[in-house]
Amino acid sequence: MRESDDLTRLLEIRSALNEAIKSQRRSDKCHQSYIEKTNKQGFSRSLTTTYNAAAAASNASALRTDMAQLKDAVEAVFHF
Repeated sequence: MRESDDLTRLLEIRSALNEAIKSQRRSDKCHQSYIEKTNKQGFSRSLTTTYNAAAAASNASALRTDMAQLKDAVEAVFHF
């Protein structure tokens, strides 16, 4: 394998890792926001529905996708 191929694959890992980190931060921020709002306002159907739509559907799905891409990139480089 050529050195440029290794560098390209390592850059792919870095990119995938950055995306996974962004997704995790977005998910963590959503959870934290929900906790803060429920502590201030109490539980409500609309707040819970909004949280479920954002956290469960969008953020969790994005994180799973990013983690799968990261796993594939790492396996390609390190031949697991």
